[in-house]
Amino acid sequence: MNTFFFHRDEFNYYYNCSLYDVDFVPVEKRRRIGFGIVYISLFVFLELLYAPVLYVLFTSKKFASSSYRIMLLLGIVDSLEIVVVGLFTGYLAITGTVYCSNQLLSHICGSFGTGLWFMEEYIALLLAFNRCTVMYSSKLANTLFNSNHRVYYWMAGAVGMGLLQSWFVNPTMYNPISGFYLFNPHFGYINYIEYFDGMIDIILQGSLNLAFVAIYVIFGLLLWVQRRSQSGELRRISRSDRNIFLQVFTISVLVVIVGIGLIYMQIGAEKEAYSLVVSVLMPTYLGCPAMIYLTANKTMRSEILTKLKLGHFGAIAPWRSTSHSSHVIDGTVTHKRNPTSTGRTE
Repeated sequence: MNTFFFHRDEFNYYYNCSLYDVDFVPVEKRRRIGFGIVYISLFVFLELLYAPVLYVLFTSKKFASSSYRIMLLLGIVDSLEIVVVGLFTGYLAITGTVYCSNQLLSHICGSFGTGLWFMEEYIALLLAFNRCTVMYSSKLANTLFNSNHRVYYWMAGAVGMGLLQSWFVNPTMYNPISGFYLFNPHFGYINYIEYFDGMIDIILQGSLNLAFVAIYVIFGLLLWVQRRSQSGELRRISRSDRNIFLQVFTISVLVVIVGIGLIYMQIGAEKEAYSLVVSVLMPTYLGCPAMIYLTANKTMRSEILTKLKLGHFGAIAPWRSTSHSSHVIDGTVTHKRNPTSTGRTE
């Protein structure tokens, strides 16, 4: 967007549509009606999936911890990006709209989508750091995230980084000929222009992937040393702690996998089958956090059923209600077992 607003000569040179006739590739060959319908269907399904999750995260006091505040922000950004890669991509695919067919729409959607993607990655990275810190030391987590509402400064930083990259990095734009978002808006007509090699994006994406790996490796080593020093042997992490951690870890793994796929996509755009598969997996991935929360987080699932007045469908068996009490500490649901109960803890 920086080039679009403040470097018009550069923009007009590289984004010039006078070099070729859009109809050189007939619109009939540019349309991907089937995939467009899939994109729009995913948009509707995933937004409906996110709606109750975001509502509960925003309104319920049970999810007021720093971890859940970050999850809420991640969900909002994901749901916004689904609008771009689901609804708008579906429209562009069905109509066969390439960049030079509608320059303004393509550029706005591309810049918006690029910024949201990087924003999503920074927020997911922050969530991973938060969760690892909580498991390693609640005191350290309180200092970093809870004292004076510091979690909101972290969240603002993640959002700011995404906005900066959407401003300075060339946007990716959907190209129905390749079936994916590419830096080169002229793909299909002029397949290679050095200016659009996306090297900055590849470096940033690779750095973020390495950051995810580094966080978990460092956390694993610190936790191992901590538990060895406390008891002389590795102590088992509680089931509830492990459950929350695995949810966040799964999201992180998916971010890294998709990030690697996007890097390869920029250097292998001629592989049409790969492009189409990744383009469908992209909105699906964005809905994964909601799917994970709904399937793996019992507290959230129960709260959603209660908010929807469907609590009786998710009723907990009587022996559980008498053998457990639970509370939330910084996003982690912990369970206290009744000594008289013979039931099994969740």
